[in-house]
Amino acid sequence: TNPSELPLLREGLKLLNRSDPVVEVLIQETGEHIVIASGEIHLQRCLLDLKEFSQIELTVSPPIVSFRETISCEDEKPLKTVKKTTTNKALCLKVRAARVPEKIMEKLVRFSDSLRPLLESHCNSSESVASHPDIVSLVSSFNEEGSRWGSDARYVWSLGPKMSGPNLLINRVPGYSDSKFFRPLLVPKPQEEEGSDEEGFKQLNEFDSSLISGFQLATAAGPLCDEPMMGVCFYLEDVLVSSENLSDMRFGPLSGQIISAMKEACRKAYLKRSVRIMEPLYRCIIQANVSILGQVYKVLSKRRAKVVSEDLKGNTALYTIEARLPVAESFGFAEVILFNITPFLFRIFIHFFFGRVLLN
Repeated sequence: TNPSELPLLREGLKLLNRSDPVVEVLIQETGEHIVIASGEIHLQRCLLDLKEFSQIELTVSPPIVSFRETISCEDEKPLKTVKKTTTNKALCLKVRAARVPEKIMEKLVRFSDSLRPLLESHCNSSESVASHPDIVSLVSSFNEEGSRWGSDARYVWSLGPKMSGPNLLINRVPGYSDSKFFRPLLVPKPQEEEGSDEEGFKQLNEFDSSLISGFQLATAAGPLCDEPMMGVCFYLEDVLVSSENLSDMRFGPLSGQIISAMKEACRKAYLKRSVRIMEPLYRCIIQANVSILGQVYKVLSKRRAKVVSEDLKGNTALYTIEARLPVAESFGFAEVILFNITPFLFRIFIHFFFGRVLLN
């Protein structure tokens, strides 16, 4: 839109959010406003409402599809530790990456909305959230994955991105994770395990927020295509501090250097794994007459859809087809279905989720 009409656009976006809480709005570095909707028809409705609310002419780009960056479920490489030093050589970070098991990732995604306010209150106060049903369920999924992940649950430091995403930061710094300065996110620390409070750990405690911020930035935009990560676990193995260089401010504030170093360490550790891109898919259930099955399959095959199952309903002439449709290929799908096959189409159900695709 015209720069002079930006106040009207912002006011229209506020009214749109009030009328439809599902809608999200992001502002890019280029100044573009991105409207996030649940599907093509929903997006069309949102744009019509936005024009009505703002009363201005809008320039709308083609729809953008968000992908996710992850680690292959078949990745059996040994975990490799990556070292990254701040520009002034004051801190050296050791980080490695692993894949989050499917069950844990599913619960992190399912509980993301309820976890965010819980974990924010935990970070801003000493209040424990371990007794909340969602936290209990999440911790139980760690225990179900074996002793390794059951132990890791005690050292979860942060979730990301946005403090509630499907990625984990686990603090395995020797001694520090058992000291009084470390505050685990999910599992409360037994009082008898309150350990060392050496001066070195007190100093390290001052860098906590910068290390977590670097992790948040890394998971918000991965190295493959600047898309958010999904199902990646980062282990902070050690933080080596050089007291001689802590006061060296030639390269800017130390906090900014730590954030940058942590972000780059996470990205490099991730690239040491078998990386993949996750493509968003629609799960479509279509119920149609046998006489138009050919037309339905033709529409699906043109859009890279994969038929998962098909079943004849009882003694009727109705077929139920379940397919996986890539969101990137779904634009115009509803129009084709509604206008070309409607007389013989009885029902269509669409559910959104992310599936994995091989990165070539």
